[in-house]
Amino acid sequence: MPTLIVRQKGKEAISGIAAVVLLGYLVAHTLLPQEEESRQKQPSPVASPKPTYPSLAPLTGRYVSGSEYLVLDAKGRFHYAKHGCMGTYDEAEGSVALRNNTLFLSPDHPGNHSEGRPMDRELNVVRWGKRTYLIPPKWMTPFYGQVTYGAEPRDVGYGLLYLHERDWNIPVSGVPDVPPSWQKYTPVIGKVVRLLPDGRAWVDRGAADRVMPHVVRNISGHRSSSVYLKVKEVQEHQSLVWCDSPLRLGQSILLPRLF
Repeated sequence: MPTLIVRQKGKEAISGIAAVVLLGYLVAHTLLPQEEESRQKQPSPVASPKPTYPSLAPLTGRYVSGSEYLVLDAKGRFHYAKHGCMGTYDEAEGSVALRNNTLFLSPDHPGNHSEGRPMDRELNVVRWGKRTYLIPPKWMTPFYGQVTYGAEPRDVGYGLLYLHERDWNIPVSGVPDVPPSWQKYTPVIGKVVRLLPDGRAWVDRGAADRVMPHVVRNISGHRSSSVYLKVKEVQEHQSLVWCDSPLRLGQSILLPRLF
């Protein structure tokens, strides 16, 4: 009887081992191939694209304002430097962001600001034809004053406000493209409607358009060959002007606006 029991237990052990082997075979040849096939069907991960900062791309390049220089790149970085006869007075690098047509500069480290005004950290983007200006909000009114009196559009790099490098070689007409809230400061665009002797002419804009009387401005846009115009008389809908260079019938000119 003991011998029979031992043999019976041996058969049960062998049967158990066979069941385990069979189960392993089924897993290896049925479940695992299905998991491998499922993994192969899944799409491979795609690397995240690098940021391109598309909004800054049209503004990249070097800007000049007197002895100050500002360089913008498409990755959202800037480099600022101010030079003079004694060398570099100030220098800074950092990040730049564009929001609502205004640039915000954040230096990595504060500059030394040893000479003159500190670096402007907020700059409005102002287009004038194909020109691009960067102007601090506090300097917007002086900018329009320069437009009114003919210092802008300038034809040289040196100037009060940032202008994209080489844009001073681009001729422009009319007035800068500005928001409606600033348009009251821009000059009035008039047209010559009647020519008189001695360089005088009537222009089709007057007091109703807020033309400012008795103002002399440079209408050439060139410092090397200035042409000056003076508003001698302002009536309701026309103004009498004098120019030291012959005007043409139908010629468009900018007249200073009273604001």
